[in-house]
Amino acid sequence: MWGSSTTSIFKVGAFAENANIQNGIFQFDGNNWIKKPSGVSVDLWDVWGTTSNNVSAVGEFGTILRYDGNTWARQSNIPTIQSLNAIWGGNAADIFVVGDQGTILHFNGTFMGKSEPAPQRRTYTACGALTAPASML
Repeated sequence: MWGSSTTSIFKVGAFAENANIQNGIFQFDGNNWIKKPSGVSVDLWDVWGTTSNNVSAVGEFGTILRYDGNTWARQSNIPTIQSLNAIWGGNAADIFVVGDQGTILHFNGTFMGKSEPAPQRRTYTACGALTAPASML
């Protein structure tokens, strides 16, 4: 789950409401969870963004989706077919994605590169710490 405000929160995966289970991408508008069309039929595992019009979701078979504030689009040229389990970034030009078989991807703003995997490992979490400029300390 990730949000930019109390009226723009995103979550992916299974969601139960009134005994009705749905799978996909959901956005909270401050009052209700609304299912958003993703354009894919794979399971999605994590979501992260920088603003409400720059959100990414990751999932099975190397799936990375990006939301521009209007529509979700599948990203091309992802260098893996492994399930991607988590996403985190320091900013829009420094994003890490991790997944099955030790998959580690890094987006630097223009290119999604792949690091050498740790054999037979599954990674479920991507996290980091941001450093504050000296002027903020």
